[in-house]
Amino acid sequence: MKVLLCYLPEKFGRGRILHALPPLGVLYVGTYLKNQGIEVKVLDAHVKGWSLKKTVEFISVFKPDILGISALTPHIFSVVQLVNEIRNTTKIKICLGGPHATAVKEEIFDYADVDFIINGEGERNFSKLCSQLLISQNYDDIKGLIYKRNGDIITNEGIEKINDINDLPFPDLDLIDYQDYRIVDGAGRYVTSIIASRGCPYNCLFCEVPLSQGRTLRLRDPENICEEIKLKNDKYHIKDFVFKDSTFTINKKWIYTLMDHFLTKGLKIKWTCNTRVDCIDLDMLKMMKKAGCRKISLGVESGNQTVLNNIRKNISIEQIEEGANLISLAGIDAHAFFMIGNPGENKYTVRETIELAKRIKVTSSVFAVTIAYPGTPLYLWAIKNHKLKSNRWYLNFSDKIFFQNPEQVSGGQLLLDDLSPEEQLQLMKRAYREYYFRPKWILGLIIQRKFMFMLNVIRLFPRLIFVFFSRRKTKGNKVINK
Repeated sequence: MKVLLCYLPEKFGRGRILHALPPLGVLYVGTYLKNQGIEVKVLDAHVKGWSLKKTVEFISVFKPDILGISALTPHIFSVVQLVNEIRNTTKIKICLGGPHATAVKEEIFDYADVDFIINGEGERNFSKLCSQLLISQNYDDIKGLIYKRNGDIITNEGIEKINDINDLPFPDLDLIDYQDYRIVDGAGRYVTSIIASRGCPYNCLFCEVPLSQGRTLRLRDPENICEEIKLKNDKYHIKDFVFKDSTFTINKKWIYTLMDHFLTKGLKIKWTCNTRVDCIDLDMLKMMKKAGCRKISLGVESGNQTVLNNIRKNISIEQIEEGANLISLAGIDAHAFFMIGNPGENKYTVRETIELAKRIKVTSSVFAVTIAYPGTPLYLWAIKNHKLKSNRWYLNFSDKIFFQNPEQVSGGQLLLDDLSPEEQLQLMKRAYREYYFRPKWILGLIIQRKFMFMLNVIRLFPRLIFVFFSRRKTKGNKVINK
């Protein structure tokens, strides 16, 4: 049995990516298979920036028995392109997994000629699938597996859930070229992503994590996390770690224990994480700083309380300001995420968001238009209230980059009464202009000696200028029509 796992770009042939982290989803699956004695390779065509032709050639040379593809919604057109090319040249089995597959399930058969769809967590299910391909091709006992039998679509009952995620092997970086990965504000030569938990108990309108991982929070043991960090520090000389958990500090008792392990074991690392403004306090932040935390990213989303309530964020403007202030007091950089185009948004609420971004004590901010991803509560709300151009908006693409293309309105944006998708896009660019072209922000970087961050920003400067100041609009080309 030979298995190839692919992580694809939004668009083939963009060239090598300068800001990317290892794809944990396929790495977890690949490592699980490797430990089962299966020959497996992982291809990250995204970070390598490969063309469709080169990707197909790689698959043809390796000749896997089964190809597994991880699919996020922004990647679905690349998935369709790759599947179509493979079907023209070979008859290998193809399995699709990831958040998009979990969200839309059987729908995928309408536009992608795949053999199997993994619903939910893939490590055990994909391993069972590989075994059954070798033995009997009887898939009845694989929970949640979706496949075709004699022209009929079969959906197995249940869903595979790994209750104790400590049982999973550490993602094996030997499966990828770990030197390929960099981040703009990195703290070392090499960087990797790491995850300490699965699941999220919160109910944010726009988030797909509860769908793909469930609402029950499953935490890894601190000892288990430290073992993975030490292994990657010793073997690969990685000193910069990015925790990808949605809310890293949700369990304060666990955080204190984990930080104590970091300190007592003398881990000489720097790391970043994501959290909510209502899940931190100053004592905890000071301990995190002492244990190597250099940056915390906050999901702020909006500067208007009504909009925050509409998206079920369950935080207040006062908590946002206080949370950012606490992180600053602890000596940690804060980074903020903002969304433009949520339910109830208008140009005045966006103005409040921009002013909040400039007011709170954060080192950097990202502004993005709101996208209604399939399977999320926001998507279901948008369908019910006729706020999308098409239910399958993700099958309409431009020739350029997906939803982050600053020229291109996405079909996933909401059709709001008081703020059109075109206006959302222009206000996003205005937010970037007002935020980053401030003498106060530039002077702050100089005072804080953020020289590497400044160097990377300068490298991206032509692209940033285009993003911030371009007003040209284009219409997407409909490449798939279902």
